[in-house]
Amino acid sequence: MLDGPNGLLAKLNDQLLSANEGNTDPDRALTLIASRMPKISIQSWMLDSDAGNGVDNYFYILESKDPRTGKQVLSGLANEDIVRHFAETLIYPEAIVQQWEVNHLKEKFGADEANWMTEGQ
Repeated sequence: MLDGPNGLLAKLNDQLLSANEGNTDPDRALTLIASRMPKISIQSWMLDSDAGNGVDNYFYILESKDPRTGKQVLSGLANEDIVRHFAETLIYPEAIVQQWEVNHLKEKFGADEANWMTEGQ
């Protein structure tokens, strides 16, 4: 799921490259803030193959922070959706931003991403 040419990380990288294609202003390039990315946990997994229904039943819980309040936000994704739709989960917690914002955050809060606050916080 996470690794390999069809995994989550490869898909996310492809989506960022595609979104930045044709951009001539480096300050406007989309980039990730790793500390704001949702934490992924397995909630349920495939049953015993003899008792299962032949479907991959992995289900994941994504834990992120509300960018305005800092409160925990939980959402769930099925295995077949996590690779296709993970990038969408990065928008609300402001984990995907333009490079100028990263530059601003570094100037204001220092290099440690754990100290970077969102506008609402």
